[in-house]
Amino acid sequence: MTSAEGDTAMVHTYLSSDSLRNPCFGELALMYAKPRAATVRCAQAGVLWGLDRAGFRTVQTQARHCIAHDHNARPQ
Repeated sequence: MTSAEGDTAMVHTYLSSDSLRNPCFGELALMYAKPRAATVRCAQAGVLWGLDRAGFRTVQTQARHCIAHDHNARPQ
């Protein structure tokens, strides 16, 4: 986060022990076609995956289809 004076501050730290096995960020920018609200810096070695908006929308669509299929396949 950058203040009006240009100072930066850490606002969140993602750890592998977070509730999600692989925490994510930037999804709001992808969902609403807005610029990212933050810059990410790595403090140590890791793996970073990038995904453009078209890929994100494809994953969303496929996930919805899988959820609907699973729901319809359940015995009533």
